[in-house]
Amino acid sequence: MANQWKTEDAGVLAVRKAALEAGVISREQPTHDVGVDIHFEFTDSRGDATGRLLAIQVKTGSSYFANATDGGWWFYIDKRHENYWLGHSLPVILALHDERDGNTYWVQVEAETIERTKTGGSKILVPSSRVLDKSAFERISALAQRRAVTTTGAFRDSTNRHRVVMREAIRGAARDDARTAFKRSRVTGRLKMTPTMYHMGDPMGRYVLTAYREFDEFLAMVVVIEHLTALNELLHSANETQITLKELLTGFGFAMPGDAHPDETDNLKQYLVANASAYWGSPL
Repeated sequence: MANQWKTEDAGVLAVRKAALEAGVISREQPTHDVGVDIHFEFTDSRGDATGRLLAIQVKTGSSYFANATDGGWWFYIDKRHENYWLGHSLPVILALHDERDGNTYWVQVEAETIERTKTGGSKILVPSSRVLDKSAFERISALAQRRAVTTTGAFRDSTNRHRVVMREAIRGAARDDARTAFKRSRVTGRLKMTPTMYHMGDPMGRYVLTAYREFDEFLAMVVVIEHLTALNELLHSANETQITLKELLTGFGFAMPGDAHPDETDNLKQYLVANASAYWGSPL
């Protein structure tokens, strides 16, 4: 549409006018298809900037009000915008501006407010009761409040949560390192995978040692098993003989970084021999 820019600007100007009346700083953002249109920065009682920010995406035009339902309008979201908005470092508000009556309606975009359609898409309800005017900014301001730092219970489950995060991270690293070792072993011709030819050195040895020192033997074992599992998947796909955990633990088959104490390596090997079969689901 030739005058589409006028329509879009009308919505942005209406939102910025409401912010101005509420004493909120608004900064229009240069957009490239997906980006947000405005940043709000809230001020204190003296009118000074506080560093509390919100991101605003403005949509203008009657077409955005075509999907009326009880209590508002459905806004359908494509996957690219959904990922962008939910992954934004600032809380995101979707604002629909209706040029016909001059009103702007808003909703915070978050996982809890997004619904799935029957076709697998996404939609969000923009309530007709949420008019973006001067009085609405007190409620909107609360969305930009910084999280308070607390010392009570903040890290109650820290160890368990870090265990899960680290396990997922090292699982990916283990598989990447296994692919690298596999490719290098095939450079000279047919693969001959033996414990003395293939070993877990850096970086995998470093991951194992870190897991052992920072958490426990179990998480270190997870690193080893995920690494070996990934390697065997590659061997299987190439119709090559797979490696047993016992082979990996023999001789140079299991290498730790140079700063690992001999007792650390021995203790971990003993733990693996005693517990790995149950976790791995197959004999050593």
